[in-house]
Amino acid sequence: MKAILRFSLWLVVIGVFACKTDAGQSLSSNSIVIRTSTDFTGLNPVNQSGGTAIRIMKHILPSLVDFDPISMTYTPVLLDALPEKLNQSEKVAYSFSLRKEAKWPNGQPITINDYIFSLKVAFNRKIRGNAWTRALSIIDDVIVNKEDNRACTVILKKDIADAMGYFAGFELLPEYHYDPKHLLAPFPLKEFLTIESFDKLWTSNPGIVEFANDFSQEKYIRSPEGVVGAGPYRLERWESNTEIVLVKKKNYWADGLENVTLLLAGNPDTITYKIVADEVATSILIKNSELDVVPNLSTSEFIKLRENPSVAANYNFYTPSAQSTFLVLLNTQSPKLDKSVRNALARCIDLNQLIEVATSGLGKKIISPINSSSKYYNKNLKPIEKDVALAKKILKEGGWIDANNDGILEKEMNGQTTRLEMDIIIGSNPVGKVVGPIFKAAAGKIGIKINIVSVPGREILGRLRSPKFEMAIVRLATSPTDYVPYGSWHSDNTGQKGKNFTRFSSAKMDAVIGGLELATSVEQKKKLYDEFQEILYLEQPALFLFSPVKTIVVHNRWEPVISSMRPGYFENAFRLKKE
Repeated sequence: MKAILRFSLWLVVIGVFACKTDAGQSLSSNSIVIRTSTDFTGLNPVNQSGGTAIRIMKHILPSLVDFDPISMTYTPVLLDALPEKLNQSEKVAYSFSLRKEAKWPNGQPITINDYIFSLKVAFNRKIRGNAWTRALSIIDDVIVNKEDNRACTVILKKDIADAMGYFAGFELLPEYHYDPKHLLAPFPLKEFLTIESFDKLWTSNPGIVEFANDFSQEKYIRSPEGVVGAGPYRLERWESNTEIVLVKKKNYWADGLENVTLLLAGNPDTITYKIVADEVATSILIKNSELDVVPNLSTSEFIKLRENPSVAANYNFYTPSAQSTFLVLLNTQSPKLDKSVRNALARCIDLNQLIEVATSGLGKKIISPINSSSKYYNKNLKPIEKDVALAKKILKEGGWIDANNDGILEKEMNGQTTRLEMDIIIGSNPVGKVVGPIFKAAAGKIGIKINIVSVPGREILGRLRSPKFEMAIVRLATSPTDYVPYGSWHSDNTGQKGKNFTRFSSAKMDAVIGGLELATSVEQKKKLYDEFQEILYLEQPALFLFSPVKTIVVHNRWEPVISSMRPGYFENAFRLKKE
């Protein structure tokens, strides 16, 4: 068996050097080589998906607005300013104007007709796997400015949190390129918006289905002549399971403009995404200085490379916080999980130990679901430290005692003895599998027995909504936008179909959440977000454990742009260091 393992490793090494191109030479030029662990299904934003693929698409097909990697707030990309909300009593409306400099690769100016065309694509339900239809369903109409074909007003069916991210946050498609037959042009946008009107449209106009079939061709998914947009780069080459190459456009329209977002920068001449699945092979390439950027290494391999003097001489190592949080959800309506039990559980865990085991010490303790890099994160509240004596005291004061000396606490409730034994659900995430046993052992030391229940990821949601649910270890993804607590923490959403899985219900919390929905100034929001986090801190409806970090290795010949915003680095804005 050992001989087989040695032979397998030798094959990996041979594979690395057999596939070796001139990547090593490229590290001396203004070309950047980035490792990605998997190939992508496509670069068509409408019916293709995937986090890294979306980032590559953005270099070719930018949106009207996007998140700035530094401020992590919305910034105009193809617009001259962020959309302005209009004061209308009956309808929710936003107005915006495209940058006059913005042009397509053929030299044509970008107009609102391209925006309307992109919406027609979004609402063409005959496109297989169309992911845009549901997200953009809040749009009711688009009114083009009669005096300026770069300006319009978007009418929404209702106002929602992060509305801008919906009606202006998708990739803009050039009509001339994706609909050369002008199949959609004769029909007004209104006929696409509802299922009823669209069904009438496509059944009587075969061109609608013809467009959907043409749009779904391989050409528009992965070929250099098919994937076209207003971004700083064009697709030069795609070799399946090997590499994807982007090349900076010549005479790009945004070059030299002032007050342009970093998202439109095109500093490297070439961006190569080298597809290397194996981490051993990736480490060899790093040691040979054949990669410029390596994200998403395992924490153990990241630390090993960071401590290697020859590697550290050529590379810098970055750990921006990830936009996610690991926490333990607690069913606050369970009699076993009253406030005393929840607060005792929070004080029985050694977060330092947990972070060390789960992330090799690279995680960050947090106190709320708000990203720790946000201006609204309450830095006055310190993560709760382990204090077994205090945890036991809290439980005793809450009426929990070990009457029969079996090591498990009990309490008399409604004439019956309730034993402090509960199930905790963990899914397939490896962190949950590590945290579960640590949490179980810690709770056992204060008289709480925990049974670990492993379930497939697809069953987690059903378990959380079950009345029998008690505890679960989950990963909560967060967004660069202002955190919206209504869905997860308002009493309106404690039912079986809501997402307040902790069943936490508080008039004070509801009032704070209601205030956040109306707040407009940063000062108002800061005050209310602080109160929101203070309530969570005191009540502990969930135990916030830690936020993981992204691991990013960058060759030291670059001045990188590193951010907490996904994917953690913005390669188009990297600059070579001056000699």
